[in-house]
Amino acid sequence: MLGPVLKGGIEIELLGDIISGSYIRMTRALMQKVGANVHFSENTVKVNEGKYKEFNFSGMNEPDWSAAAFWYQVVAFAPKAQVLLRGLKNQSVQGDSVLPEIYDNLGVKSVFTDTGLLLTKSGKSLPAAIHYDFTECPDLAQAVIVTCAALRLKGRFTGLKTLRVKETDRIAALQNELSKLGYGIQVTDNVIDLDGTLTTGTESQKPLLIKCYDDHRMAMSFATLALLRADICLDEPEVVKKSYPGFWKDLELAGFYFSDRS
Repeated sequence: MLGPVLKGGIEIELLGDIISGSYIRMTRALMQKVGANVHFSENTVKVNEGKYKEFNFSGMNEPDWSAAAFWYQVVAFAPKAQVLLRGLKNQSVQGDSVLPEIYDNLGVKSVFTDTGLLLTKSGKSLPAAIHYDFTECPDLAQAVIVTCAALRLKGRFTGLKTLRVKETDRIAALQNELSKLGYGIQVTDNVIDLDGTLTTGTESQKPLLIKCYDDHRMAMSFATLALLRADICLDEPEVVKKSYPGFWKDLELAGFYFSDRS
Protein backbone atom coordinates (compact mmCIF):
# COMPACT_ATOMS: atom_id res chain seq x y z
CA MET A 1 0.00 0.00 0.00
CA LEU A 2 3.03 2.30 0.44
CA GLY A 3 4.21 1.44 -3.07
CA PRO A 4 2.68 4.36 -4.99
CA VAL A 5 4.36 6.98 -2.78
CA LEU A 6 7.81 5.37 -2.89
CA LYS A 7 10.31 6.59 -5.49
CA GLY A 8 10.31 4.00 -8.26
CA GLY A 9 7.42 2.12 -6.67
CA ILE A 10 7.98 -1.31 -5.18
CA GLU A 11 8.19 -4.92 -6.30
CA ILE A 12 7.54 -7.75 -3.85
CA GLU A 13 8.49 -11.36 -4.46
CA LEU A 14 6.46 -13.83 -2.42
CA LEU A 15 8.34 -16.93 -1.32
CA GLY A 16 6.77 -20.37 -1.01
CA ASP A 17 3.11 -21.18 -1.50
CA ILE A 18 0.70 -18.26 -1.67
CA ILE A 19 -2.02 -18.74 0.93
CA SER A 20 -5.12 -16.51 1.00
CA GLY A 21 -4.25 -15.00 -2.37
CA SER A 22 -7.78 -13.61 -2.42
CA TYR A 23 -6.71 -11.08 0.22
CA ILE A 24 -3.92 -9.84 -2.05
CA ARG A 25 -6.41 -9.47 -4.90
CA MET A 26 -8.85 -7.66 -2.61
CA THR A 27 -6.13 -5.20 -1.56
CA ARG A 28 -5.15 -4.71 -5.20
CA ALA A 29 -8.77 -3.97 -6.18
CA LEU A 30 -9.16 -1.35 -3.44
CA MET A 31 -5.84 0.29 -4.31
CA GLN A 32 -6.88 0.45 -7.95
CA LYS A 33 -10.06 2.23 -6.89
CA VAL A 34 -7.90 5.10 -5.67
CA GLY A 35 -5.63 5.27 -8.68
CA ALA A 36 -2.78 2.89 -7.85
CA ASN A 37 -1.15 0.92 -10.65
CA VAL A 38 -0.85 -2.58 -9.17
CA HIS A 39 0.04 -5.87 -10.84
CA PHE A 40 -0.16 -9.29 -9.18
CA SER A 41 1.01 -12.29 -11.17
CA GLU A 42 2.20 -15.65 -9.91
CA ASN A 43 4.57 -14.83 -7.00
CA THR A 44 5.17 -11.17 -7.77
CA VAL A 45 3.37 -8.00 -6.70
CA LYS A 46 4.47 -4.85 -8.53
CA VAL A 47 3.25 -1.36 -7.60
CA ASN A 48 4.27 1.57 -9.79
CA GLU A 49 5.13 4.98 -8.42
CA GLY A 50 2.18 7.37 -8.63
CA LYS A 51 -0.38 9.23 -6.60
CA TYR A 52 -3.50 8.16 -4.75
CA LYS A 53 -6.66 10.08 -5.60
CA GLU A 54 -9.57 10.95 -3.35
CA PHE A 55 -12.26 8.33 -3.18
CA ASN A 56 -15.33 7.94 -1.00
CA PHE A 57 -15.19 4.38 0.31
CA SER A 58 -18.35 4.76 2.38
CA GLY A 59 -20.51 3.89 -0.60
CA MET A 60 -18.83 0.54 -1.19
CA ASN A 61 -18.86 -0.98 2.29
CA GLU A 62 -19.63 -4.70 2.04
CA PRO A 63 -20.93 -6.92 4.82
CA ASP A 64 -18.46 -9.58 5.91
CA TRP A 65 -18.83 -12.74 3.85
CA SER A 66 -16.96 -14.84 6.42
CA ALA A 67 -19.63 -13.98 9.01
CA ALA A 68 -22.28 -15.23 6.59
CA ALA A 69 -20.81 -18.72 6.92
CA PHE A 70 -22.53 -19.28 10.26
CA TRP A 71 -25.94 -18.47 8.76
CA TYR A 72 -25.22 -20.96 5.99
CA GLN A 73 -24.70 -23.47 8.80
CA VAL A 74 -28.06 -22.54 10.33
CA VAL A 75 -29.86 -23.14 7.04
CA ALA A 76 -27.97 -26.39 6.41
CA PHE A 77 -28.99 -27.74 9.85
CA ALA A 78 -32.58 -26.50 10.07
CA PRO A 79 -35.39 -28.62 8.59
CA LYS A 80 -36.89 -25.44 7.14
CA ALA A 81 -35.24 -22.05 6.91
CA GLN A 82 -35.35 -18.66 5.24
CA VAL A 83 -32.59 -16.22 6.09
CA LEU A 84 -31.98 -12.84 4.46
CA LEU A 85 -28.46 -11.45 4.78
CA ARG A 86 -28.85 -7.80 3.93
CA GLY A 87 -26.31 -6.04 1.74
CA LEU A 88 -24.45 -9.07 0.37
CA LYS A 89 -24.04 -8.86 -3.39
CA ASN A 90 -23.11 -11.28 -6.13
CA GLN A 91 -20.09 -9.23 -7.18
CA SER A 92 -17.56 -9.09 -4.34
CA VAL A 93 -13.81 -8.72 -3.95
CA GLN A 94 -13.90 -10.91 -0.83
CA GLY A 95 -12.49 -14.40 -1.26
CA ASP A 96 -15.07 -15.79 1.16
CA SER A 97 -17.82 -14.99 -1.34
CA VAL A 98 -17.40 -18.59 -2.54
CA LEU A 99 -19.89 -19.62 0.17
CA PRO A 100 -22.84 -20.03 -2.25
CA GLU A 101 -20.77 -22.48 -4.31
CA ILE A 102 -19.63 -24.48 -1.29
CA TYR A 103 -23.04 -24.72 0.37
CA ASP A 104 -24.85 -25.50 -2.86
CA ASN A 105 -23.43 -29.00 -2.24
CA LEU A 106 -24.67 -28.92 1.35
CA GLY A 107 -28.36 -28.30 0.72
CA VAL A 108 -28.47 -24.49 0.80
CA LYS A 109 -29.90 -22.38 -2.02
CA SER A 110 -28.51 -18.85 -2.46
CA VAL A 111 -30.54 -16.20 -4.28
CA PHE A 112 -29.39 -12.59 -4.61
CA THR A 113 -32.20 -10.06 -4.28
CA ASP A 114 -32.37 -6.26 -4.33
CA THR A 115 -31.92 -6.20 -0.55
CA GLY A 116 -29.36 -8.94 -0.05
CA LEU A 117 -28.76 -12.67 -0.12
CA LEU A 118 -31.68 -15.01 0.57
CA LEU A 119 -30.79 -18.46 1.94
CA THR A 120 -33.28 -21.33 1.83
CA LYS A 121 -33.22 -25.12 1.76
CA SER A 122 -32.49 -26.34 -1.76
CA GLY A 123 -33.97 -29.80 -1.37
CA LYS A 124 -30.96 -31.27 -3.16
CA SER A 125 -29.57 -34.58 -1.99
CA LEU A 126 -26.32 -34.37 -0.08
CA PRO A 127 -23.21 -35.83 -1.71
CA ALA A 128 -21.64 -39.02 -0.41
CA ALA A 129 -18.43 -37.10 0.23
CA ILE A 130 -17.01 -33.62 -0.18
CA HIS A 131 -13.45 -32.53 -0.87
CA TYR A 132 -12.40 -28.89 -0.63
CA ASP A 133 -9.16 -26.92 -0.82
CA PHE A 134 -9.31 -23.87 1.48
CA THR A 135 -6.09 -22.26 0.23
CA GLU A 136 -8.05 -19.24 -1.03
CA CYS A 137 -10.51 -19.01 1.87
CA PRO A 138 -9.08 -20.52 5.09
CA ASP A 139 -11.38 -18.45 7.32
CA LEU A 140 -14.31 -20.54 6.09
CA ALA A 141 -12.76 -23.86 7.05
CA GLN A 142 -14.15 -24.19 10.57
CA ALA A 143 -17.76 -23.49 9.63
CA VAL A 144 -17.68 -25.78 6.59
CA ILE A 145 -15.90 -28.66 8.33
CA VAL A 146 -18.24 -28.52 11.33
CA THR A 147 -21.18 -28.47 8.90
CA CYS A 148 -19.93 -31.54 7.06
CA ALA A 149 -19.22 -33.42 10.29
CA ALA A 150 -22.69 -32.69 11.64
CA LEU A 151 -24.33 -33.76 8.37
CA ARG A 152 -22.39 -37.06 8.63
CA LEU A 153 -20.54 -36.49 5.37
CA LYS A 154 -17.23 -38.02 4.50
CA GLY A 155 -14.73 -35.37 3.50
CA ARG A 156 -11.14 -34.38 2.89
CA PHE A 157 -10.06 -30.80 3.46
CA THR A 158 -6.74 -29.31 2.37
CA GLY A 159 -5.17 -25.85 2.12
CA LEU A 160 -5.30 -25.54 5.90
CA LYS A 161 -1.72 -24.98 7.00
CA THR A 162 -2.25 -21.34 8.00
CA LEU A 163 -4.91 -22.52 10.45
CA ARG A 164 -2.04 -23.66 12.68
CA VAL A 165 -1.08 -20.03 13.34
CA LYS A 166 -4.40 -18.23 13.66
CA GLU A 167 -5.99 -17.19 16.99
CA THR A 168 -5.27 -20.77 17.97
CA ASP A 169 -4.16 -23.91 16.21
CA ARG A 170 -7.50 -24.31 14.49
CA ILE A 171 -6.71 -27.75 13.08
CA ALA A 172 -5.99 -29.14 16.54
CA ALA A 173 -8.99 -27.29 17.98
CA LEU A 174 -11.35 -28.79 15.39
CA GLN A 175 -9.95 -32.25 16.01
CA ASN A 176 -10.30 -31.93 19.78
CA GLU A 177 -13.84 -30.57 19.88
CA LEU A 178 -15.37 -32.60 17.04
CA SER A 179 -13.90 -35.75 18.59
CA LYS A 180 -15.35 -34.73 21.96
CA LEU A 181 -18.78 -34.62 20.32
CA GLY A 182 -18.27 -38.04 18.74
CA TYR A 183 -17.66 -37.10 15.11
CA GLY A 184 -15.08 -39.15 13.25
CA ILE A 185 -12.16 -36.89 12.37
CA GLN A 186 -8.54 -37.61 11.55
CA VAL A 187 -5.67 -35.18 11.02
CA THR A 188 -2.58 -35.98 8.97
CA ASP A 189 -0.13 -33.08 8.87
CA ASN A 190 -2.37 -30.23 7.67
CA VAL A 191 -5.12 -32.34 6.12
CA ILE A 192 -8.44 -33.03 7.84
CA ASP A 193 -10.46 -36.15 6.99
CA LEU A 194 -14.01 -36.85 8.14
CA ASP A 195 -15.31 -40.42 8.07
CA GLY A 196 -18.99 -39.48 8.25
CA THR A 197 -19.67 -41.19 11.57
CA LEU A 198 -20.99 -40.18 14.97
CA THR A 199 -19.43 -42.72 17.29
CA THR A 200 -21.38 -41.80 20.42
CA GLY A 201 -24.76 -42.41 18.80
CA THR A 202 -27.33 -39.93 20.04
CA GLU A 203 -26.19 -36.76 21.72
CA SER A 204 -25.70 -36.54 25.45
CA GLN A 205 -28.31 -34.84 27.61
CA LYS A 206 -25.48 -33.60 29.81
CA PRO A 207 -23.85 -30.43 28.45
CA LEU A 208 -20.49 -31.01 26.81
CA LEU A 209 -18.18 -28.06 27.29
CA ILE A 210 -16.79 -26.99 23.93
CA LYS A 211 -13.54 -25.04 24.22
CA CYS A 212 -13.29 -21.94 22.05
CA TYR A 213 -9.55 -21.41 22.53
CA ASP A 214 -10.03 -17.64 22.51
CA ASP A 215 -11.12 -18.00 18.87
CA HIS A 216 -14.25 -16.26 17.62
CA ARG A 217 -14.73 -18.64 14.70
CA MET A 218 -14.61 -21.70 16.95
CA ALA A 219 -17.41 -20.25 19.10
CA MET A 220 -19.68 -19.38 16.17
CA SER A 221 -19.01 -22.55 14.17
CA PHE A 222 -19.97 -24.81 17.08
CA ALA A 223 -22.87 -22.68 18.38
CA THR A 224 -25.04 -23.53 15.37
CA LEU A 225 -24.87 -27.23 16.31
CA ALA A 226 -27.53 -26.42 18.91
CA LEU A 227 -30.02 -26.92 16.09
CA LEU A 228 -29.08 -30.60 15.99
CA ARG A 229 -28.03 -31.43 19.56
CA ALA A 230 -29.05 -30.53 23.09
CA ASP A 231 -25.58 -30.79 24.62
CA ILE A 232 -23.73 -27.78 23.21
CA CYS A 233 -22.09 -25.54 25.82
CA LEU A 234 -19.36 -22.99 25.00
CA ASP A 235 -16.70 -21.86 27.46
CA GLU A 236 -15.99 -18.41 25.96
CA PRO A 237 -19.09 -16.98 24.27
CA GLU A 238 -17.69 -13.45 24.56
CA VAL A 239 -14.94 -14.11 21.98
CA VAL A 240 -17.35 -13.42 19.11
CA LYS A 241 -16.88 -9.69 19.76
CA LYS A 242 -13.71 -9.76 17.65
CA SER A 243 -15.58 -10.05 14.35
CA TYR A 244 -19.33 -10.33 15.04
CA PRO A 245 -20.30 -8.67 18.34
CA GLY A 246 -24.02 -8.97 17.57
CA PHE A 247 -23.87 -12.71 16.87
CA TRP A 248 -25.73 -13.90 19.97
CA LYS A 249 -28.39 -11.22 19.61
CA ASP A 250 -28.96 -12.19 15.98
CA LEU A 251 -29.22 -15.88 16.90
CA GLU A 252 -31.73 -15.01 19.62
CA LEU A 253 -33.82 -13.07 17.10
CA ALA A 254 -33.75 -16.18 14.90
CA GLY A 255 -35.20 -18.28 17.73
CA PHE A 256 -32.17 -19.69 19.52
CA TYR A 257 -32.39 -19.97 23.30
CA PHE A 258 -29.41 -19.57 25.64
CA SER A 259 -28.94 -20.48 29.26
CA ASP A 260 -26.09 -20.08 31.73
CA ARG A 261 -25.15 -23.49 33.14
CA SER A 262 -21.97 -22.36 34.87
